[in-house]
Amino acid sequence: MRCTRAGLLLCLLVALTAGSAAAQVRERAAGAPAAEAAPRAAWVVSPVFANKWHMATAVAEVADGSGYLIAGQRDYNAPGQVAAWVMKVDRRGRTRWWRNFDAAREVRAYGLAALPDGGAFVAGAIGDDRRARPWIARISPKAWVFWEKTLPPRSAPTAGPASGPVWSGIERLATTEDGVLLAAGTDYLPDGSTRTWLLELDAEGTPLRRNTLDLPGPRGLGALVELPDGTLALGGPLLAEADTPVAAQTVRHGWVARATRDGEVLWDRPLDGGPQEAVLALAPSGRDGVLAGGWQIDNPWFGPQGWTRRFDAAGAAVGELNFGDRAHELVAGVLPDGAGGHWLVGLTEPNPQTAGADGPTVAWKRTLDAEGWLGEQQFLGASARLALEAVARTSEGGLLIVGWRTIRAGMRPDIWIARFVLPTG
Repeated sequence: MRCTRAGLLLCLLVALTAGSAAAQVRERAAGAPAAEAAPRAAWVVSPVFANKWHMATAVAEVADGSGYLIAGQRDYNAPGQVAAWVMKVDRRGRTRWWRNFDAAREVRAYGLAALPDGGAFVAGAIGDDRRARPWIARISPKAWVFWEKTLPPRSAPTAGPASGPVWSGIERLATTEDGVLLAAGTDYLPDGSTRTWLLELDAEGTPLRRNTLDLPGPRGLGALVELPDGTLALGGPLLAEADTPVAAQTVRHGWVARATRDGEVLWDRPLDGGPQEAVLALAPSGRDGVLAGGWQIDNPWFGPQGWTRRFDAAGAAVGELNFGDRAHELVAGVLPDGAGGHWLVGLTEPNPQTAGADGPTVAWKRTLDAEGWLGEQQFLGASARLALEAVARTSEGGLLIVGWRTIRAGMRPDIWIARFVLPTG
């Protein structure tokens, strides 16, 4: 449960109820004209590192346009041997520098925020699953570590050592439109409950203000996005069994909420759709609305179907779209396209119950325009195993995608980084 942010997309689970809301998204009929040309791969990079499990978990574009920063972690498959890392690639995908953190301290990177000077903040958790604490570091434009800190967790309202969290970590990191560094995370408490919190930090990593959100749990944090009015949309797994890891839970529900940076919850939607449903990404939609992307399983005999769910500013479900039929499909990323619509990035996985079970996992992109029309599926890549962990929009109007992949069965996963040029959109 504590390490599911890295490499386990299906563990970021949010069940969303659409209620009786009328669907406002549609799929174009066969033969309808496509709205754009197919994306073109500028480059795809997959560095190979032997004897380690590498995965990229976050991405950001460098402010001066010189390239991209990627954060992640490597696992040696040995106790006490998990190390966070940050790398920079230029606009052609060539590695410019790489910075490792001490593997002996079990450091995991979940969030990344680029700085105007070309450096970055990277954040996550330090320590093993039984006693992890929030961790953050600042990296210079030349890969030097200015500082790194372990942040003390807040004690529970009832004082005493036993009231402190069992696990606490920064799960999302962002720089707001007004330049505030904002960290969001979760405390997992000994009684099985959780606390979702927001933390503002200065340039030296000193906590300035921390607010705990009034969100009954137990729940985890899987997605965070700033809306145009400065409020935040959050989502994640609503855990049916507090002491059971997310991946092992047979019933997975979830939540979507909107809150201010002061910690005021404007609305909260604990959801119980299903039998299983998950949100993997959030993006602004319309006037202070939210678009969520993920997957659902309507029938346990079939695999997940990709979906999007739309919520208005008050949290009401105003539209939904399910697609993929019986394919094993999921939406891993949603991004505004600048024209009132969105880009959807996802995966189609081989169905283990069919003759094609040994086939590759395929990455794809689709558009969801402002009128709710779903565009044609466009191929982005394929591999024996493939996971997409983060998607970002580039300044020139393209897509940057990071995650991990294996070229053939039985290999240890390595980093997968791809940049795509979008002719229109």
